[in-house]
Amino acid sequence: MKKKNYKIRQVETDGKLYYFYEMEWNLYGRRERFYAPTEEELWEKLQQTEDEKLKYILKSAPENPVLNDYINVYFKGQLSVGNSVEMKSDLLFVRTITSSSEIDRNITELSAENIQNYYNKLTEKYRTEEINRLHEILTEIFQSFNHIGIQTADLSKMQIPDKKTVSNKSERNLLSENEMKTLMIQCRSSRNSNNAFVIIFALYTGIYMNDIFEIRNHDVRLDDGAVIVKDRTVPVCTECMEWLKERIADKAVESDVLYKNPEQKESIIRNYLQSNPDEYLFTNARGNKTTFYPVSNFLKNIAEKCGISRSITPLALHCSYLADSIKNSATVEELKEIYGHDDKFYSSLIKT
Repeated sequence: MKKKNYKIRQVETDGKLYYFYEMEWNLYGRRERFYAPTEEELWEKLQQTEDEKLKYILKSAPENPVLNDYINVYFKGQLSVGNSVEMKSDLLFVRTITSSSEIDRNITELSAENIQNYYNKLTEKYRTEEINRLHEILTEIFQSFNHIGIQTADLSKMQIPDKKTVSNKSERNLLSENEMKTLMIQCRSSRNSNNAFVIIFALYTGIYMNDIFEIRNHDVRLDDGAVIVKDRTVPVCTECMEWLKERIADKAVESDVLYKNPEQKESIIRNYLQSNPDEYLFTNARGNKTTFYPVSNFLKNIAEKCGISRSITPLALHCSYLADSIKNSATVEELKEIYGHDDKFYSSLIKT
């Protein structure tokens, strides 16, 4: 079971501390509270409950279910925990691509090769980021059913076809310094914090969106003011590091605890990073790694709110940051060492 962003709390009963979680929807459609003396035992209880719920819902599936029947069952369980707009977006997205397709048959009959061939075929209509998003959702679905005893293919070693390009000038559509500031302000005030966080971090650091998704807690270097991305050390400005600490602190404990113990804030943040080293730094509403499609859509909507009429892509954030850095005296050699790319790429940014 992936440790999602459940709001697990500690409560004291009869002088003893217990870990506590309240589930919005149990097997019988009612709220249910879980207690355990250790966090691991609480996770075991939650896993057992999720498995029972999945099996229960699966009973309502057709006698010979196909992939989309399993998809519906999986999301029915997910939406019962939290009726998220992002989850509904994922459901609509994966249905659109897979419904009545060549892989829309019983998941016990699907091999990794079948799905790999389908991914390769999708390159005719879909971008790499969209295929990657589909793969992440299918992997999660297959793992869930495999966990309750339904044999599924192992999708962990699949190769996602690459159709990305960073050489098309029109795709970059560079933002002005004022537009970047406006986007930052709008994202900071947004209620959709999960997607906004990624965009804020991209504006602060210039790290390419897909690389941001892969950053884990152990990649954060608080003392150095940096994060590790693909074995490269990317410096993070003081303002961004303070913002990042606030976000990590919010994940670590309830905000009122921080308020009562401000002197413990730094140690709380460090302990959280050390205790959860492999957790992704940026997660979606389900506590899983953030994916490209929801953030890209959010960026499009937030840009419209900022009065930016042209299409703005995640790639534009990356290129705009690099172009702005060059204007502010950063050398191409310095940027190449941190972000990669060749001389031709940076020359095009300077000319734009």
